[in-house]
Amino acid sequence: MKLYTHFMALLALISFNACSEDENENEMEEIASNTELSVSGEVEGEYKALGSYFEHFDADSELYVNSFEFMDQYNPAESTFLIGISRFSQEDMELTTGLYPLSTSYLAGGDTNSFGVGVSWWDEERKATIYPEVSNGILRITQISSERIRGEIILRMKTSEYDEHQAELNIDGKFNVPREEF
Repeated sequence: MKLYTHFMALLALISFNACSEDENENEMEEIASNTELSVSGEVEGEYKALGSYFEHFDADSELYVNSFEFMDQYNPAESTFLIGISRFSQEDMELTTGLYPLSTSYLAGGDTNSFGVGVSWWDEERKATIYPEVSNGILRITQISSERIRGEIILRMKTSEYDEHQAELNIDGKFNVPREEF
């Protein structure tokens, strides 16, 4: 009887740990994929992404940078896509809730002092399609804390006008990303 009681206690402990591990895996999955994207155009589908937000001063360019990054893998070399939304400015900016228009990235010839966007999307052979031109874009920040930023993005992107075939990409998404230290 004593052996049976120990066996049942051990079985209950294993079951409890298995449930806890499953719950931890689900919790980690929720934390890892903090962004949901609906994509149409040249690429179609529903995607989960890993997003983050960081602020820093770039000593080389002497510009302040506020930046969101979204990708579907922790390792950028394995990611299917990279979405970068960045603001470069000579003055520091505190992000607030509200709407921010999105334009062509400063890195692709856009203006400073506004949020610009660049999107890269890789196919199965790791050939990248770069979408540097913004037809329409909105960044909506709905909630800000010291640790996280919640909001939505609407992007209408195009490949360069100099490409033989100018492809379009539409991205609608919601995010709840951590504020990262850089």
